[in-house]
Amino acid sequence: TLMLNLRNKRVVVFAEGCFGPVTSKVATSYLRYRHSECVAVVDSRCAGKDVGEVLGYGHGIPVLDSLESALQFDPDIFLIGVGLFSNALP
Repeated sequence: TLMLNLRNKRVVVFAEGCFGPVTSKVATSYLRYRHSECVAVVDSRCAGKDVGEVLGYGHGIPVLDSLESALQFDPDIFLIGVGLFSNALP
C-alpha cells in the first residue's frame, strides 16, 4: 500500500465555501493536529481572515480566495478538507 507522508510538507487545505468547525470536519481535524505544516486554507467566503479567527486555533495561517493565491506559499500537497458530493472541485 502507498502511504503518503505529510510530515515536513507544505500543505494547502481546500475548504471552498464551507470552512468552519462543523462544515469542514476533515479540514478542521487536520488543522487541529497538524497545523504546523499548513501554509494556507482556501475558502473565498473567509478570504482575508486568519484560521485562528475562524476556528479558535491554527493562528497565523491565512485563509485565501483561491488555489492560485495559495501557490505563492510553494505548497507540496493540496489537501481536500471537505466532503465532495460529486467528482468536480468547485
